[in-house]
Amino acid sequence: MLTWSRFNFQYCPKIVIFNTRKECLLCKRRWEQDFDGIFWFPWWKREITDQSIEAGITREIKEELGDSVVLQVYRLFNIEMEYVKKAGDTMILPHYLAIYKWGDIVINPDEYSEYRWIEIDYIDSINTIPTVKWIIKNFLSFQEVMEISNDQSFIINN
Repeated sequence: MLTWSRFNFQYCPKIVIFNTRKECLLCKRRWEQDFDGIFWFPWWKREITDQSIEAGITREIKEELGDSVVLQVYRLFNIEMEYVKKAGDTMILPHYLAIYKWGDIVINPDEYSEYRWIEIDYIDSINTIPTVKWIIKNFLSFQEVMEISNDQSFIINN
């Protein structure tokens, strides 16, 4: 017999943000049961009021990184992962590629204690999980074909 709880999961997209120097933005989680003190990509939980993925990403980027940050998000370039939290809850984690255009990053102190722009060669010097490095390397390989897909991207906060 199948029960609803078997299909209960959180949809928690992450935004993998690169700057023009190919550094990746990582934020140090705060007060999170599974990730406290871990550097990871900015993330959010999709809310039922979000009318689309784009609307949810736009809402959360403003909440997590501030109103003035401008990103170009490539929705065709994403890597999906599944994660089971310590409490047993399942999370679906799509990772979307974005390019930082401009704006002051002001992290939400309720979610993060700090942020850093990290080069892939220095990823091992910070407290993170192995999949972060793998995702960054894969998205760096996507950057060569992003020019073709500009018409499938959208701008946040412009």
